[in-house]
Amino acid sequence: MTGQYTPEKKMFFVSQATKNKLVTISAMSQEVPQNVMVKGLQGCGKSELAEQFAAAMGRPFMAFEVGLFNEAGQWTGTNTLREGNVVFQKSGFLEAISTQNCVILLDELNRAETPKALNALFSVLDDNRKVWVDELKRWVHVSRGVVFFATVNEGTEFVGTDFLDKALNDRFYYIEMQIIPPEQEAILLVNRTGISLQQAKELVAMFTKVRSAGYAISTRKAINVAKLITGGLGTKDAIEFALGMDKDTLERILLAVHLFSDIENSPTKDAWVELN
Repeated sequence: MTGQYTPEKKMFFVSQATKNKLVTISAMSQEVPQNVMVKGLQGCGKSELAEQFAAAMGRPFMAFEVGLFNEAGQWTGTNTLREGNVVFQKSGFLEAISTQNCVILLDELNRAETPKALNALFSVLDDNRKVWVDELKRWVHVSRGVVFFATVNEGTEFVGTDFLDKALNDRFYYIEMQIIPPEQEAILLVNRTGISLQQAKELVAMFTKVRSAGYAISTRKAINVAKLITGGLGTKDAIEFALGMDKDTLERILLAVHLFSDIENSPTKDAWVELN
């Protein structure tokens, strides 16, 4: 969980269709709080979409790592001992839903320790828009303007995730995040890493061809490669380091997409040097 804050605007690209949906959601939230589920390839800005939505709209923002929740009661608060007395400490989630126009990120919604930990969210996300807090002996209502964003990574390769309850899924609108177009990706690399535009264009051209060969390179990985290059690594070493590939696999991929000759060669074996 992060504290509540208004995010700083950063360069962040979405499709025009996605922007139209977000503008509509923002307007609709002034009548009824809204729920948006963000899906797509890992590392392509699902969580950042929620934060940058808040930044663009000048709204307060609060994020919750759902994987840290193992029981429903954590969403509302905990009992703590203070000066010999048991005192109920309201959660950040109660603070967030009580804040007008707050953007609330439920990050990796399908990664809770147990599906039962999500039970407290059902009444918050449906038309009731409230949650019962036994310690307070009252309902806490979701404030006007609140927008919930939930992210999910789906697939057997994501260890620790579960299928979401169909009734919970049904409470959301959906946005699918994708790799941004090459022109925008190059501009983003320049903005986020300080790499030259020419280097960025060459990198993105390579990433595009590698992706077309069936190898996934997320926007996050692309940014990491560019950061390593601006930090002083050669292109091939940066790709190997950021993507976690051994040299043989990397060279096989580059050969497959006819790029090997465009990238500086590195020795087959690395020299061993003292760390300190």
